[in-house]
Amino acid sequence: MKIYLIRHSESIDDIENCYGGIADFDLTEDGKNKVKEKRKQIEKSGIEKIYTSPYKRAYQTAQILR
Repeated sequence: MKIYLIRHSESIDDIENCYGGIADFDLTEDGKNKVKEKRKQIEKSGIEKIYTSPYKRAYQTAQILR
């Protein structure tokens, strides 16, 4: 079994230079595009399950990776 740990991609708080912490920011368009590129790299890895935190940025990253 292989376990991949992937951090969420760029979110709005990253580009606005504010502390995200527990705030619930969406991914930026650039962040979404970066996740799509990552998906191309790992799509043949046979990922069966994805676990994520409830934050928008993490959930959106996971949705793109599916």
